[in-house]
Amino acid sequence: MVNQQFDFIEQSKQDKRRAKDNKSELLARYRQREQQQRSPLVLTGSNDHPTANNTLKSEIRRLRRQLKRAQVSKQASELREKLRITQQSQRRLKQENQALRQQNQELQRENADIVHRYQAQQLDAAMTQRQINYVQAYFAQAGFLLQAAENRLKNARRFQQFSQRSQQTRDQRKQLNKLIFVKKQLGLALKRERMLKDKVTRLKQERAANQASISRLHQKINLLHSDSPQHLEDRLKVFLTPENFQQIPWLPEFAKRYHQLRLESLTIRHEKQTYGYFIKINNHLAFKTIDDRILPNYDLDQGTEPRLDVIYAGILTGNHSVLLTQTYAEVTPHDLNRDKMRRLHQRSHPMHFTGWLPDDGKALLTGKRILIVTWQQTQTLNQAFRFFGAAPTIVNNREKSISWITQQATGQQIDLTFLMSEGLSHAVLETLTKTQIKSRPNIRLVYRQSPADIVNQAYQYFKEQARLNLT
Repeated sequence: MVNQQFDFIEQSKQDKRRAKDNKSELLARYRQREQQQRSPLVLTGSNDHPTANNTLKSEIRRLRRQLKRAQVSKQASELREKLRITQQSQRRLKQENQALRQQNQELQRENADIVHRYQAQQLDAAMTQRQINYVQAYFAQAGFLLQAAENRLKNARRFQQFSQRSQQTRDQRKQLNKLIFVKKQLGLALKRERMLKDKVTRLKQERAANQASISRLHQKINLLHSDSPQHLEDRLKVFLTPENFQQIPWLPEFAKRYHQLRLESLTIRHEKQTYGYFIKINNHLAFKTIDDRILPNYDLDQGTEPRLDVIYAGILTGNHSVLLTQTYAEVTPHDLNRDKMRRLHQRSHPMHFTGWLPDDGKALLTGKRILIVTWQQTQTLNQAFRFFGAAPTIVNNREKSISWITQQATGQQIDLTFLMSEGLSHAVLETLTKTQIKSRPNIRLVYRQSPADIVNQAYQYFKEQARLNLT
């Protein structure tokens, strides 16, 4: 359908022409009617003229209103038809516009593809040009090397001709150089001989001094062998005074380390074994365990009087009673409470483990299931693994059976297993043989390593596994 534009000016002209034609028709009808009624009008009196004129005016007004309604109705129908034509044209234009948009999008995609291919061709062309430049440079270098080789060949030929003439002079020069070298070697040998003589003299002096020390030590050993154990103990007590204690370099550090080891051994409980000390409650003595339990009934194994300044080890016998079997005189209740508060402070203020591993450490260890077999305290190691997103499980062969530990370590549920040699029983090592441990990279036997080293071992293992999975 052809899109026709609506022209209001032309329509107005047409309406005016139709109104003029209708007016002319009405006037013609009026004149005709007037001619038909002329004779009666002439006969009638002058008073009838206004009535006839009013009737004619009302008829004209009625006809005008009728004409106006007809014009409005006709214009409305024409406008509706034109509106329908315009709407159809608009829908068709929208469809054509949508098709043009799709075509434009396809052309844009084709243009992007062409631009991409053009860029790729430019890159290929640049790569080809670089390769051509490399080849040209290679040919230029080859030409330069060829020219240098020819020059060397010429020089070698000239040198060969010259060497044939100066062969005798060269032999004399060689003999002279050989004599100079022998003279230098002789001087070095004499210098080395003097140094060896001085060294032999020093060694003889040290040997004499060592022999004197050995003789004095033999005398002390003979004296110690002749003394009784009680006399030796008394002499040792006399020697180990506060002044002499600091004179032995390794003894203070050894005593500090021994004290710390004894203190750490108190924090480890095995089945019914416990540790604690005596306190006074209403003038009565009671035994307080390391986990703050108060036991009113106690039994000293040796039948001695209880002391308030030492730590006791015992076995829980039920009914709020304990059998005390061992005394730790080197550790006081104050030391035990101070160490306990330190451990509680570490739990409430965990360490910062960010610097233990590289930036990808948390991504590698997140979700990994790690089994740690030990009966020692592993609070720092547990916090470190959980900081990096791993899920550690810490057990010992008294809490879990050896078959359960072996099944978990060799099964698919655990990603990595650490066997701590300091807190491991021999039965576990007999079940998991060293051959099996060496053949399995996911089972690690560690000995006296820090928590940071163990976490780093786990990181290296999972990083190697990720690299193998990529290849």
